[in-house]
Amino acid sequence: MDAKKVPGSDCASIKEVRFSPDGKRYAADCETPARRSHVTLIDGRRGQEYDSITYMAFTPDSSTAVYVARSGMKDFLVFGDQESDGYASIGHMLPEGHKTRISVTAKGTRYAFGAKVSNDACVFVIDGKATALKGHCADEVTFRPDGTRCAYVGAVTRTLVVDGVPTIGTFVKSFKGTMAEGKTQLPISFLFSPNSKHVVYMAGLAGQPGSILGIDGKYIPVAQGIVHFPTFTPDSRHFIFATPVLVQGQPVPAFLGIYVDGRLAARFNGANSSLLGHSYGWEMGADGVLTFLVQDGADIKRVRITPPDETSIDTMLAEARPIPRGR
Repeated sequence: MDAKKVPGSDCASIKEVRFSPDGKRYAADCETPARRSHVTLIDGRRGQEYDSITYMAFTPDSSTAVYVARSGMKDFLVFGDQESDGYASIGHMLPEGHKTRISVTAKGTRYAFGAKVSNDACVFVIDGKATALKGHCADEVTFRPDGTRCAYVGAVTRTLVVDGVPTIGTFVKSFKGTMAEGKTQLPISFLFSPNSKHVVYMAGLAGQPGSILGIDGKYIPVAQGIVHFPTFTPDSRHFIFATPVLVQGQPVPAFLGIYVDGRLAARFNGANSSLLGHSYGWEMGADGVLTFLVQDGADIKRVRITPPDETSIDTMLAEARPIPRGR
């Protein structure tokens, strides 16, 4: 590093190197020459030996290294100097081959993840304490932004569980697009507002055609069944998403609708919404102004949308329908 050899980096191979968000720290997966085991090399300090290292990251504040290691047919989460109990597996594999993110609070003081104890038994682990789950495993584990509590989706049942309580609705679905995390866009099924007070998710509802957009125990029908890039403004006052517009009762990708606080705010006939599939095509600014790209014929246009003062999350909730109990 910086043209100097890193102490302790005499490895048979170095499988991966990760830098902390502030760029001041690093972690590497080092395969040892003698035993062909693996150790983490964190800021020049070698960790414990394992059969393999399957996941490495740093907490958002760069204070703590986090990794998943495998030894003796068990996975262990190592959070700083603390090693979790061993599990049959920690997390689930994404299509890209990456492990599901281990959820850590912004200040790097708490962590949570889903794990398998056996093929038919799962637990939800938060701050080292495991709770047995019935009928499902925990996937997409995410803390509220304030770090108080967290939510997850049942990996099999697809039930959204928020702060330990299942939401109403059937079979939570993934949004079609998400804000990019690094260079990888991870599919998500729910999203917390920045102030931690609201949660939105896509699901089916018994007796309701198409899909619903659930928010705080209420819902908005989404006949198209497709929601791109669910996005809160930084102050949590507004919620925006994009969806194909229905033409003669059918969703047409080239007809794009932008909804602000549950109301159709703009419609682009003939616009190519495929640009939304790229991280540069949909950006929420710190000032709450949304910018994105649309392609109209041979022209690519940049669109800016400023949420109006007359609508907000509160008006959206007032106009949303209560989800019937037992659904």
